[in-house]
Amino acid sequence: MIITEHIIRDIVAQIPTIDLNANNLAVSTKFGWGDKYELNRYLEVKKTDSYPLIWLLPSEEKHIENGLLCERPCTLVVAMLETNVDLFNDERYIKSYELVLNPLTNYLVEGLRNSNVTELVNDDWNLFKRPNYSESKYGKPEETVNGTIDLWDAVELNCTIQFNTETLKTIIWQS
Repeated sequence: MIITEHIIRDIVAQIPTIDLNANNLAVSTKFGWGDKYELNRYLEVKKTDSYPLIWLLPSEEKHIENGLLCERPCTLVVAMLETNVDLFNDERYIKSYELVLNPLTNYLVEGLRNSNVTELVNDDWNLFKRPNYSESKYGKPEETVNGTIDLWDAVELNCTIQFNTETLKTIIWQS
């Protein structure tokens, strides 16, 4: 059986380190999957060592060709911690998106395209940028908008991925 989470985990493990700030603090990308309860439990345990993070949300898988192929609509959230709620989107874009989230999203798409075990169906994907992504908007619990306890800047990548039983190859990164 094809385990899609493990394949994506192994692709993410090959992503080059990302500089988190102008001080050249390079870190490896973390990966996890599950619903918002698993995500919040992960964030509580790992704390600031959770970032940058690629999180796969649950979805149904379709196994075809006697289990040799699996197709799955995927929502992958690429996130980083940003606790400064006073930043405007233009400041967030420079600090979070230009420096970390856009390059990391590019690496993710490139890895899905070039891994030898995954293929973007129709080579299509959609991005949704979510600055100030948090459990509640402006700290007001009655204004719940998303499912995380931390305050994030994030990119939501939506695509359909076809997985196969080939061997994952070492990815030569272009981004």
